[in-house]
Amino acid sequence: MAYGLPEGVYVETIAVLCRGGEPAWSSPLGFISAGGRILFRVFRGSGFWRILVEEGLTGRIVAYTPRDPAEFALHVLEGGGRVESCRPVGQPFTIECTPELLEVEGDVAWFACRDASVREGPGVPYTRAYGCLVELAVLASKAKAGVLGGWALGYARGLLWCVKRSEAMGGGRYARLAERLLQVVEEALRGRG
Repeated sequence: MAYGLPEGVYVETIAVLCRGGEPAWSSPLGFISAGGRILFRVFRGSGFWRILVEEGLTGRIVAYTPRDPAEFALHVLEGGGRVESCRPVGQPFTIECTPELLEVEGDVAWFACRDASVREGPGVPYTRAYGCLVELAVLASKAKAGVLGGWALGYARGLLWCVKRSEAMGGGRYARLAERLLQVVEEALRGRG
């Protein structure tokens, strides 16, 4: 684990680009620890792409895992730029760093975090793998109880994809567990069909 982040698993945050101590933009952003570095990527068409790639603005990124998952949804639904402070207080997890552009390949730009610091508060950082694996476990439990219909199989396969993508650079532990849970769902649904 580099800088306290789980190796190879995306940690989901609300990231704020701060310039002169004031927020310039904020948006959901996933960070991943790989090979001792903290990395993130932005996609063409996003606010961070416009600011970091097209305009080449610099500053510090202050990213945090919010206590309330509604913050992720509101940032997507209402657009970025909702954060009014560069100093999140009392959040479970905070990363602060200076973004360094590594490469632009098609519609994706990869950045490394220079001078990164991670502060852990109460709770644990939210990861995509965590959320998708828990949801898949809930589906498997319901499938074993016989309370799911055929619709659940496509959803379960999507959750397996989510876990694998979220652990893209990890050791595959979560993906192996997700595959076993998918098998439980498949077997339970097959037994009822």
